[in-house]
Amino acid sequence: MKYEENKNTLICHFDMEVNTLVCNEISQALSDRVAEAQKRISDLRLDFDLSETRYICSLFLRLCLRYCKQVDTANFNVTNVSDDVYEVFETTAITDIISVSKR
Repeated sequence: MKYEENKNTLICHFDMEVNTLVCNEISQALSDRVAEAQKRISDLRLDFDLSETRYICSLFLRLCLRYCKQVDTANFNVTNVSDDVYEVFETTAITDIISVSKR
C-alpha cells in the first residue's frame, strides 16, 4: 500500500486484493496515517485509489464507511474502481453514501 499527499488530499493506493487478511494487516497503519494527516490538514480529503485492486471483502467496505464518517462524506472518495469492484459497492448500496468512481 502506498500513500500520496496532494495539497489537502491523502490518496491511499491499494495495490493488492483487499481481502480480510490484508485489511487486518493494513488497518493500524492506515489509521495512524489518516490521524497524522488530520492533525496537519484541517479539511482533509481522503481518496482510496483502487486502480490496482480486483477484489474487495466486506471488511474493506466497513473500513470505507469508517473513514467516510471520520473525514465527512463530502471529503471521502473511492476512485479508479473496476467494473467488478464497482458492482460490489453498488450491490451493497454503498454508492448511495460514498462517492465511488470507475476507472
